[in-house]
Amino acid sequence: MSYMQTESDKSDEKLLRRLLTEKMSEKDANKIISHVFSDLIKWTYDDAVFHLTQIFNFTNKECDELFTEYNILSSTTEAITMNPEPTFNATAPNDVKDYSANLWQARKHISDAKKLISVTALTPRDYDNQDDFQDAVVQRMYLQDHFMQINKYIDEHLDFAKLYVPPVKP
Repeated sequence: MSYMQTESDKSDEKLLRRLLTEKMSEKDANKIISHVFSDLIKWTYDDAVFHLTQIFNFTNKECDELFTEYNILSSTTEAITMNPEPTFNATAPNDVKDYSANLWQARKHISDAKKLISVTALTPRDYDNQDDFQDAVVQRMYLQDHFMQINKYIDEHLDFAKLYVPPVKP
């Protein structure tokens, strides 16, 4: 697949490749990792491998080297800046219930959006050449990853809210 790297992607790839070619302090290595792997996302192993191979053109062997040498996943998931657990101290229980209902509605809209996008499967004949088709496939996978991240966010906040929603009276 041939994703067109942005200048930012190229710069980030160079930083990551330094981890494989240079001996550096743990502090410097962690600075590079936290720069490239945003703490706005909880990176799974599969997410990180996809990102490294598809965006930065790393081989599976290079990915293994990075994961063996550096603690990439724990470095990127220790402090999630977008997702601290709310306490809802200043929110009335019915507002938390509404918040939860809104999250469920958002989840439904995400599901509907995915269905609408997937209704018509495009084929290589829909593009001028195979490279364009492959680029579209990569972009579609990238879009799928974004949907997955939004769903993770919604799921986590539903779990947070569940503890504060008043029980339903029979």
